Amino acid sequence: MNARPRRTPNHGNVQMDLIAAIAVLAIAILPLGFGILHHRTLVRDATTRAVVLELLDGEMEVLAAGEHRSFQAGTHPYPLTGAASQNLPPGTCLLTRAPQPQGGIELHLEWKPTVARAMQPVRRSILVASTPTTR
Repeated sequence: MNARPRRTPNHGNVQMDLIAAIAVLAIAILPLGFGILHHRTLVRDATTRAVVLELLDGEMEVLAAGEHRSFQAGTHPYPLTGAASQNLPPGTCLLTRAPQPQGGIELHLEWKPTVARAMQPVRRSILVASTPTTR
């Protein structure tokens, strides 16, 4: 009787190769996925900041043109009137009107998000003449 030794299949080697390949993919792909999520958040915040800056600049032009006279000295809530303000995260806009000792009125317009982690407050300031100029 010729007894041939039985050869066992090498399924264990294939499984180890498969586990190693999955581990390499997980190590490479997971950080990329989290990086993309973080990048998306940064882009959204930058876009929101740009929209807020445009709105504040427009409102500052209106205030500098004479609208500031309808406000007393102090801090007042100020509504943003642009259509883009509907797409902003929840926040408040405050106008601070402060007379300056050397003449003129300093106006500060600040938008603050209600959620602290959302983004930093955005501020605009100008100094306007206290008396209207004649042409």
